[in-house]
Amino acid sequence: MQSGWTGETGRWKQMLAGGGLLFALTATAEAATYYVAPTGSDANPGTEAQPFRTIEKGISVLNSGDTLLIENGTYHELIRGIPSGTSWTSAVTIRAKNRQQAIIQPPIGATTCLASGNNTLLAFTGNTSYVILDGLVLDGNNICPSILAFRSSGGAQTGEQYHHIRILNNELKNFRVTSCCGTGMLAGGHLGTNRAYNIEIRNNHIHHFAGTDPDDAYHCIYFRADDSLIEGNYIHDCPGSGITFHHNTGHVATNITVRNNIIHDTVTGPCIRLAGDNHTAYNNICYNAG
Repeated sequence: MQSGWTGETGRWKQMLAGGGLLFALTATAEAATYYVAPTGSDANPGTEAQPFRTIEKGISVLNSGDTLLIENGTYHELIRGIPSGTSWTSAVTIRAKNRQQAIIQPPIGATTCLASGNNTLLAFTGNTSYVILDGLVLDGNNICPSILAFRSSGGAQTGEQYHHIRILNNELKNFRVTSCCGTGMLAGGHLGTNRAYNIEIRNNHIHHFAGTDPDDAYHCIYFRADDSLIEGNYIHDCPGSGITFHHNTGHVATNITVRNNIIHDTVTGPCIRLAGDNHTAYNNICYNAG
């Protein structure tokens, strides 16, 4: 016959075992790191030893908290479909393994960067949040009217939300100015029911355009995202201004901080054009403005 203590011990062991099973069933998977390399294959598992070949494939497997490391080389593809994270501690990160040694250009032979309704090299499409883009070279190769944009379908007004996105340590260059458009970075918010906010643009190099139609509407950064930060960027050789805050009758940008940027050689516009409410701009260096 079991003693009272022995019987209680058995019951506690059963309860602990059950709790362990419950924990095992409810535990979430740890964040993963995937790799892309020019020598890889999209049939690979995406490990460092067996990397993917395309960034598109790498993006397709990302979940909240995951990181995609891009090895040195040139990748000829248009980037779409970046998924969201859930917080800054579980952000989706797309990073060059070695800063500015991973280069993204339009597909070989392309005469446009049009895909998913967006004529852009890299486009955040749909609702996107908690993403970090770090250390890449985005080269429009004088083909893409925009290098990086926060909107789908050429600005369709579909209630999209873009927020808590960090663009860090990248180089954006060689966008093409046409009669319709042309900008290095387009952060479009409040287009109809769309909204962008809490966007950080930090320590990027944004420069140079091609085309014969420089206009005061085409800028290196064309920005409308509330409660955002533009800091420490080197911006030059822009068709319009270096940084312009876009606004329309439906909404004006609010609470944007612009600081510690170097801006020069803007063709037809000023270094910085502020429009909207409650902005702060300080410690910026500007010269050779149009």
